[in-house]
Amino acid sequence: MNRRPKAEILDVLRGRIDNPTETELETALSELVAIAVDRWQSAAHEEVSD
Repeated sequence: MNRRPKAEILDVLRGRIDNPTETELETALSELVAIAVDRWQSAAHEEVSD
């Protein structure tokens, strides 16, 4: 949700409010991994550029 306007974030949350807990936990884990991979790749790219 980085760089998204607050209104857009609110729309996403409203759309997910009734999702089952299991679904939200799976989504959270998937997003956490995606963030970690992105940061790892960014760090690796910076090392190559230096």
